Amino acid sequence: MQDTIAHLACGPAAGLRAADGRGPGGRWRFDYTPGGSELLNYLIRQAAVPEYQVRWRWTRNSFAIWDNRSTQHYAVQDYWPAVRKMERAGVIGDKTF
Repeated sequence: MQDTIAHLACGPAAGLRAADGRGPGGRWRFDYTPGGSELLNYLIRQAAVPEYQVRWRWTRNSFAIWDNRSTQHYAVQDYWPAVRKMERAGVIGDKTF
């Protein structure tokens, strides 16, 4: 099992403090307050709740966009024999935080 790590950061839009982390379930970010480890653990568990998940059903010529700064992403490889084409886009002037 992989250890979980978290770092404090300041978001570019509102300037709010956030915790940014990676763990066995992926990457997550949330507004941080001191002593927020219980909140962090709660949010990690919530990612496993089906009612809080989006399951994209691919169709011909469909596309999806999400903000990786605030989204946990897991790509299920269940589209065979179809081909999945992926391209990454960035916003000019957006600073990494």
